[in-house]
Amino acid sequence: MRFGASYNSTLLFHVVCDRLRSHVLTLRGCTQGGKCRVGARVRVDNPHKLALGFRCQVEEQVWFKLVEPKAQISVGNYTFIGRGSEFDVLDHVTIGNHVLIAPGVFISDHGHNIASGSLIASQECTFVRSLQRNQ
Repeated sequence: MRFGASYNSTLLFHVVCDRLRSHVLTLRGCTQGGKCRVGARVRVDNPHKLALGFRCQVEEQVWFKLVEPKAQISVGNYTFIGRGSEFDVLDHVTIGNHVLIAPGVFISDHGHNIASGSLIASQECTFVRSLQRNQ
């Protein structure tokens, strides 16, 4: 089955846009191994703490949430991160080479200080603020 010129030009457009977003991320401080693709609406809280390997592909709407200033994320070579995935990092997360992360995956390096075998419902609650409007 042959694809027409329209398909090829659309694919080329997406590749060029992804590569441009990758370069913008580099200008913001991200370290990259080259030929990376970054999809639309990718959010990186501290780009200078993110390292992407060679030919890494990050699909759209991925969020690299670095909670602390010391937090770091390292992504290996030839790694694919699916759409809508979220990384919530307090210290350090390393994703190896040739890894495929499915869309919508949540990866974190910290918990809620709950002991093994305990229910999260046993965690104490803290009242922050009311969501009701003052009338």
